[in-house]
Amino acid sequence: ELEGYAPRGTCKEHGIVTMDVPWAFPDSGFTKDFDRTVAWLTRTVSKSAVCEFMRISWRTVGRCIARVVDELEPDHSCRLHDLVRIGIDETSYSKGHRYITTVVNHDTNTVVWVAQGHGRMVLDSFFQSLTEEERSKIEVVSGDGARWISDAVDFWCQPDVLRCTDPFHVVSWATEALDKIRREAWQEANKEVKQRKKEVNPKRGRIASDDVKRQQYEEAKKTAKGIKNSRYALGKAPEHLTENQAAKLELIEAENRTLFRAYQLKERLRILLKLKDPDEALAELN
Repeated sequence: ELEGYAPRGTCKEHGIVTMDVPWAFPDSGFTKDFDRTVAWLTRTVSKSAVCEFMRISWRTVGRCIARVVDELEPDHSCRLHDLVRIGIDETSYSKGHRYITTVVNHDTNTVVWVAQGHGRMVLDSFFQSLTEEERSKIEVVSGDGARWISDAVDFWCQPDVLRCTDPFHVVSWATEALDKIRREAWQEANKEVKQRKKEVNPKRGRIASDDVKRQQYEEAKKTAKGIKNSRYALGKAPEHLTENQAAKLELIEAENRTLFRAYQLKERLRILLKLKDPDEALAELN
């Protein structure tokens, strides 16, 4: 153990206080190296692991991080300077629908602002923390399709600001539309199954001897089952499909061209959003 003497002094304004020492932050029971080590560890491992390894409590980890952050960046508002391209998103951080809203600087790939909650009022507080000149410099705002983001951007930013939607949400919307088509296709296939069943068994207790109709009934059942259980296969990229999921897509391609065409359009959109060269994207469209 290392022990260091922290002298106490008398201040006319604050009374008796402990004087600052060069090897510890003010109001800290640890050395600066200890606080910095805790902050460094939290960038690599979980907070619980840091607690166990450093033998400190959960809350103490947070206080160590706060002291190091204040040392590295005394003025947190400097992150908000010269924002040109920003991204806005909300994410849940606990059970019970608890959210935080984050703003990132796309040019530096860093988080510049975080606040508890989500919605228009929360985002308004971000724009209010900027000066009018700083808001006028913003050229691009990315985020999902939430109305509260668009409303805040329209109100606080310049009319010519470019509002972008991130590729993840665009593909997610396309996948939702694809799933709606899948459900409609399954309903149609299920109707055909019921119709084929009546042809195979026209009366209760009697089974038709027509093998062709029985085969058609079994094929209709197989198709309906394949469409019903194809949600994950249709949502996945081709390179991630399992053997069973690939077989379901082959069945859909053969039996329901509308649904398979919708799947192809979703995949084409996903590939287009990954391309960075506009010429390559145009060639893909053609």
